[in-house]
Amino acid sequence: MANRKSKTVAVIQARMGSRRFPGKSLARLHHQPVLAWVVDRARGASRVDQVVVATTRDRLDDPLAAWCRSNNIPVVRGATDDVLQRYAEATRAYDADFVVRLTADCPMIPSTLIDDVIEHCHDDRGVDYCSSHEPPTFPEGLSAECVPRRVMEWLDEHVTSTFEREHVLLHARLRPEMFRCAGVEVHPPLSHIRLTVDYPDDLIGLGQVAAELERSAQLDTPTLDRLVEIWEARADIREIMSQHERDLWRREAERQRRRSA
Repeated sequence: MANRKSKTVAVIQARMGSRRFPGKSLARLHHQPVLAWVVDRARGASRVDQVVVATTRDRLDDPLAAWCRSNNIPVVRGATDDVLQRYAEATRAYDADFVVRLTADCPMIPSTLIDDVIEHCHDDRGVDYCSSHEPPTFPEGLSAECVPRRVMEWLDEHVTSTFEREHVLLHARLRPEMFRCAGVEVHPPLSHIRLTVDYPDDLIGLGQVAAELERSAQLDTPTLDRLVEIWEARADIREIMSQHERDLWRREAERQRRRSA
């Protein structure tokens, strides 16, 4: 019997209860909700076999789950305060051999970048963790992580820290002595560019990015080069997107790590 082809599942974490921007997952960006952009980018990745949304069982996320069902997007619901558990459940429910972690606030991530991150785990079986944000050379908002199933299951079984379970794969990334980590990088670094959704006015800036992509017939297939061109050509977009603090998730994770140390 031939060996079964490995299955890669992209799991997008999403919720409606964001502190800085409640309801942002279903907020409109250009012609569709922010979450729909991330789903489309994940589905456009050639090495992704299944796309799943992971949200909470909180009633606040009922509209999000309903939107997924109405758009034929598989959804897994789990504990509000345990994101790692939701990922582990999605891994088991959809029989993933490799799991890609995406977040619903990264609507501009190119499908090709998702593929690049997956490739490191697929083609080098010794890699336990790969991402596009460590080291941070890509624009903020172009973040993807990939781990083999064995790593996801180990983390779910052994990680007890609340903040590490919230940040899902942080335990592996912070322990290179235990996990072989790899990173996809771009040179020269582009980390000064911010293309994420943290606040309501980010939709204005990214809406202008989307309009530019539409004018160049790249709305469905944004490339890194085109995103950089738009950023460099549009001072108004740079002004909108640069007014907020960068890397909020990284700073928050570091603060929580220090509190628990």
